[in-house]
Amino acid sequence: EIGAFEKLENLYLGYNFLTDIPKEIGNLKNLKKLNIAKNSISTIPEEFGQLTKLVKLSLHDNLLVAIPNSFGNLSSLTKLYLDNNDLESIPASMGDLENLDELILSGNCLTDLPEDLGDLPKIKEIVLDENQSSVGFFSMLHDSWNAFPTFALIDHTMTVRAKPWTLDNQTNSSSCDGTSNTIDGWSGGSTANFIQQLIDECGVLC
Repeated sequence: EIGAFEKLENLYLGYNFLTDIPKEIGNLKNLKKLNIAKNSISTIPEEFGQLTKLVKLSLHDNLLVAIPNSFGNLSSLTKLYLDNNDLESIPASMGDLENLDELILSGNCLTDLPEDLGDLPKIKEIVLDENQSSVGFFSMLHDSWNAFPTFALIDHTMTVRAKPWTLDNQTNSSSCDGTSNTIDGWSGGSTANFIQQLIDECGVLC
């Protein structure tokens, strides 16, 4: 059984026809890289949380509907790929992944994110495209005309700070739509100026 390979450091099981992950996988305490992408897995055992040396985890292109709370114990994890699943939420415990710098969640059914993600000290990239277009997730992005901007600027605390329509200027007029008169804490200028301001606010965390 898979749990017998206790010294294993790298395991690649992608592009198979797997439908589940045995709980014995928690015995692989030395595992650093695990790829189980491109299968038909819908659930993950709580024992996953025992893989505390895991650095890179690929679970994309499966049928996952939930992530166990034990994911918060993956203290060494830096890369997590969960794109193209059926996730409707992710556990708040993922805010404990202090070494995570890349989180890919595109192509799911997410309508919200836990606020604790804003506490991740090393996060550099979170990808959320192609998720569920529900009011709960996108209400923080649409403008006063109930339209959606070209892009949004989110600071290191996961707070939406601006929703401009163009990169070079701010043209909207209502709260957080994109003008220096309505965005809290913005000293004015173009979008590029504001991005630099956000970087300055972030300081050593960025």
